[in-house]
Amino acid sequence: MTTPLLPGDPRQLGAYYLDGRLGSGGQGVVYEGYGPDNGRVAVKALHGVSDRDRNLLRKEVAAWRRVAPFCTAKVLHDGLDEAIPFVVSEYVAGPDLAHAVERNGRYGPEELRRLAIGVATALVAIHRAGVVHRDLKPENILIGPDGARVIDFGIARVEEPSPSTVGVLRGTLRYMPPERYRGQRGDAAVDVWSWGAVVLFAATGRHAFDGRTPSEIQRQVAEHRPDVSMLGEPLRGLVSRALAKESAERPTSEELLLALVGRADLAAALNDATFRDLSGSGPLSSGERAEAVFGGLGEGAREAVPRVLLRLVAPGERAEDTLRTARRADFADGQTAEADVDEVLRAFGAAGILVWEDGLVALANAALIRAWPRLREWVAAEREGLGVHHGLSGASRLWDDHGRKNSDLYQGTALARALSWAATGRRLLTLNRTERSFLDAAAALARGRARLRALLSGVLAVLLIAATGSAVIAIDQRATVVGQRDRALSAQVASLAESLRRTDPQLARRLAVASARLGNTSQSWGALLALHDQWEDESVKLPGFEATANDLAGSGRILAAATGSRVEFWDVDTRKHLGSYDAPERVTNVSLSDDGGTAAVSTRDGRTRLVGTANARPRDTRTYPSPRGDKRREELSPHGTYLMVQEDDPGRPVTLGIWDTRTGKKIVTVNSGRWPLGMTSFSYDERVLSLPVGSGRQPFTWLDTRTHKKIPVPDLQVSAADVLGPLTFSPDGRFIALPVRGGRIRVHDLAHRYTNGDLVGASDISFYPVQFSRDGRYLAQGTTVWDTDFSITAKPFVRYTTTDSECYADTIRASRRTARVSAASEPTASSGP
Repeated sequence: MTTPLLPGDPRQLGAYYLDGRLGSGGQGVVYEGYGPDNGRVAVKALHGVSDRDRNLLRKEVAAWRRVAPFCTAKVLHDGLDEAIPFVVSEYVAGPDLAHAVERNGRYGPEELRRLAIGVATALVAIHRAGVVHRDLKPENILIGPDGARVIDFGIARVEEPSPSTVGVLRGTLRYMPPERYRGQRGDAAVDVWSWGAVVLFAATGRHAFDGRTPSEIQRQVAEHRPDVSMLGEPLRGLVSRALAKESAERPTSEELLLALVGRADLAAALNDATFRDLSGSGPLSSGERAEAVFGGLGEGAREAVPRVLLRLVAPGERAEDTLRTARRADFADGQTAEADVDEVLRAFGAAGILVWEDGLVALANAALIRAWPRLREWVAAEREGLGVHHGLSGASRLWDDHGRKNSDLYQGTALARALSWAATGRRLLTLNRTERSFLDAAAALARGRARLRALLSGVLAVLLIAATGSAVIAIDQRATVVGQRDRALSAQVASLAESLRRTDPQLARRLAVASARLGNTSQSWGALLALHDQWEDESVKLPGFEATANDLAGSGRILAAATGSRVEFWDVDTRKHLGSYDAPERVTNVSLSDDGGTAAVSTRDGRTRLVGTANARPRDTRTYPSPRGDKRREELSPHGTYLMVQEDDPGRPVTLGIWDTRTGKKIVTVNSGRWPLGMTSFSYDERVLSLPVGSGRQPFTWLDTRTHKKIPVPDLQVSAADVLGPLTFSPDGRFIALPVRGGRIRVHDLAHRYTNGDLVGASDISFYPVQFSRDGRYLAQGTTVWDTDFSITAKPFVRYTTTDSECYADTIRASRRTARVSAASEPTASSGP
């Protein structure tokens, strides 16, 4: 059962917010906590740990991580180098065995069998990892929804070849075997003894060795043979053997499991170890308690909850920085009924979620922000404004408490920021009456000061004219000379700006502005007008090398450029270098998936490897055959799930192989046409594969990639002889587009099953593929762009002239607002509206 944190308890350990105490002992305290991913965990803080102990604990944690997670609590993280060392493990929602027996009584035969199997399964997993628990007892066995879980390895040790050593007696006396009392370290047989004692405890409701003093318990362990007659077979014989005084006479944990379930298969044994009655297995989390309170409120009070709780949250990173306090009067916003506010404060206070001290209310602890999904959503919605509101709340309170002085009001940037947030940035938070009055007073003061500044500026302007009039004659001649020089320099800068229009548009714009500032010349005005209306928006040059192969992702954002055996990956928008991949041979081709996540890198040895662009590392160890040569013969599906490789060796028919990159197996072979790669395409969700193989009257065949079966092809009313390129699917799956003879692109609406018509003005000999923008609104062939809304026009509304010498034909990309191109002469990506 979770109990509240004590005043001296930490509120955070590492990245974990602590929510309450699960238990405590001689070694430390176990807390319920929540990690950065909002997951519920158990955090054990260790007390009195020396440097030597830390080194020992590191070995223990490393060993425990090797334990397979069968009926044990998995170690998730350790903070053994922190000021307070701690270990984080899975949270098991349920009581320990001692509390379960105390609350519900002793176990019946079937539940006892399942408990015995679960603990034996855990011991097999522990011992197979070379670890001995050495403190197995009812308090270290949690009864979770999926059965028993063994926890707390605080005195576990890695099993070593030496059979025993004399050392300090550690463990729980009632569950320690005789050899431990003799000072021996013991091996896995120690845990088997404890297993027998635990099973007897669950069966009888009392300890097998129930002496009142340590000496009496030691005598019982050495001499007493507990009664096992109440147990049925095979448990009776197994428990009797497990409690043998000599460790060599005890069965191993695997022998226990074999006798109980007939096999030592841990995964299979889990089913036999799971309890059938899972009701009431664990306490509610603070988030679940908060949700229960929320559900019991009236409608008006539920609407008031985010307004109340968000006023108690600050934008800090650490747990103690995320909480703030409020007075009852701070919740009076003139919009929320006072009765609803009181209902919220009363209900959440009674549940221990809110606490009052000296007239101030606060959240009991910051863990609720992670534990309650509803509060997480509210905080996320207001995150950008929490800091603004925190400052505004404190400033308005100070202003109100100290007589509402003008000197305490916001001014300048602070005022503008607060007014902007109050007007447009708020989602759930409301301003209380004091905060609203504070902003009104600050705004009024700012307006008054602005009028005064305007009056003073007029007076100063008159004085300035009088003061400078006497100097006009003296500087007139010098101004004439300087003006002539500036106009000449302006013309030179304007000429330079014009020359940089395509190669560096942003620098060209800055130079044009500088030219106009230097002199009001026809050249400067010409440069300004030309750059204002030009198509190019920006140009990104990648430093350091010239590319022999490159590709641009479908989004136009990720660029891959190769030289020699190295491939560089870049984020074009941010200019960030994502990483480098060193191929085993010279790179001949690079192809990116549309989403930019995967690159197919082909090398001189005739192999293609898949590389993730985020980390520039191979996705796996597989390679795929690819033809030798510098001509691109590989393409990836939109998300990199499939790889298409065209094989056109001399003397053999041209074929296209399509590989499933998840399995490394070829799923389709296409024998059609001179260039099947250029005529094959996928839908953006990769569910439809369009092949250049006739199907009835249609020039294409469609396959369902999940079943590999044919699916109907819409009637495009076109013959194979008129088709000039592959079918292109819009990312939203609504349209398909097909270039056909006569300078047309046929657009078919898949959602409504009809052909919209033909877009006109396309090229019959273009090397550029047809591309949809990411939202499906626009269609581009090269840098000619159409609107797919035929009600506007079927003609292109953008036609930007470029050549193959400037742009690779297959690197034109249409994004939501721009068409992006990649230049062939050097690693460059440029974009224009």
